[in-house]
Amino acid sequence: MNKRQFLRDLEHELRSLPIEECADILSDYEEHFELGKAEGKAETEVAMSLGSPEHIARELLGNETIVSGTSQRSQTRSVIGMVFILIILFFFNLIFFVGPAMGILGALIGVSVSSIMLFLSPLFVIIGSVIRPGNTIWFDFFLALSFSGLGYFMGLATWYVGKFIIKVLRAYLNWNLKLIKGVS
Repeated sequence: MNKRQFLRDLEHELRSLPIEECADILSDYEEHFELGKAEGKAETEVAMSLGSPEHIARELLGNETIVSGTSQRSQTRSVIGMVFILIILFFFNLIFFVGPAMGILGALIGVSVSSIMLFLSPLFVIIGSVIRPGNTIWFDFFLALSFSGLGYFMGLATWYVGKFIIKVLRAYLNWNLKLIKGVS
């Protein structure tokens, strides 16, 4: 598809918009073609990188149905369905997600603080020996050094568990959004 075909198809898909807004969008996409040409790309390559005009129009029109003849009644039903799903998801998340998430977050914070304190334990032994001179600190120091290693590995494990939890949380939130939008 060349530039002319692409812009003609996009204009056809955006026919429900006001003329000024449509012209503004078309000029933006003409700039994309000009920039692509300046980079040495062919018009067909630029058109492929932009995507289909139908998809672009759907996104610009706010995921509305572009097919002509869409009834107001079906749009109202879809809005009511989205609100219903939103309410159900709110209570489901409140009951089954927020409680366990707060527990896991609390445990993660507790283990993080413990690992930091264990990691800093040799420093506490040295400070203690300065405050109370005369005590033999070798046993305490080597014990604290082993605790420091344990704290380091706990901190490392906490880091990776935290990254995994964030990844799962993002996937769950994206699933919620897809469910609300009605995308399966």
